[in-house]
Formats: sequence, C-alpha cells, structure tokens
Amino acid sequence: MSRGTIASARALLILSISVILTAKLEVDTSSVEFLGISVKSNQLNEGLLYVLLFLFASHVINWIGDIISLRKFNESLYDKDKGKLSDDGADRITHLDWTLDNLNKEDPNYENVYNELRALSDSQKWYKSYAGFYVFVWHFLVPFIALTWAGCILWQ
Repeated sequence: MSRGTIASARALLILSISVILTAKLEVDTSSVEFLGISVKSNQLNEGLLYVLLFLFASHVINWIGDIISLRKFNESLYDKDKGKLSDDGADRITHLDWTLDNLNKEDPNYENVYNELRALSDSQKWYKSYAGFYVFVWHFLVPFIALTWAGCILWQ
C-alpha cells in the first residue's frame, strides 16, 4: 500500500476510534471549546461526521489508486508483453506449475528441485492470501467498519 493509503487509513481509524471511545466511556461533550469558541454537542457531532466522510472519501481514492497500481504491477510480473520488470523472473513465475508437473523424475536432483519448487509455490499461495487480507480487509474493511460504527454514534 502507498504512504497515502496507510496515512488515510490511520487518520480515519484514529478519529473513528476516538468517537467510539468517547461514546462508550460516556465522556461529556456538552462543554467543548474549539479555538476559544464554545461548541454545542450536536455541532461537534455534525462537524466530526463531515470530517469522517471527507477522510473516508480520501481513503477510498488512495485505496482505488493502489488497487489499480497493484494490478498493473502483477500483470507485469506474469505477462512479459505488459511489463519489463524482469523477463527472467516473470518467465519462471508464469511456468512454475508447468515445471512442477514436467520435471524429469529420473534426474538425480529431482527430489531437491521438486521440494524447492513446491516450497516456492506454497510461499506464493501464502503471500497471495496475506496480501488479500492486507489490502481488502485491513486497509478497506476495517476502516469502513470503524467509520460506520462512528457514523452511527454521531448520527444520533
């Protein structure tokens, strides 16, 4: 994820969790002053709601940009015609499953090569699962849930 996405997620989470904790701990917000001006509780809630919505819009824009960028990067890894990250590496990744199925079983190094390729394949699967969690759950779903919860508190 880009710095912008990480920063926007952090800002959104911090403000959302602050709103949630303020409500859960029953903090009295009836006498809040902002820059020397007394702010009513309903004005504070409405202002916070607008700030949260702005932070969420900013986060969505950053997140979508990262998704587009990551997809293009991954295309360049797997398709030599779409990018020139590493022709040699892209070729090896593209043909990994084919290589596992077509190893020469009579080769004396067969067992070692097969085990190394299987480990590489397994690590790619784990990495793909973790990347999905990191991108879709941690950087989209968690901030969205926090925003929704805080928004429900502020909307009352």
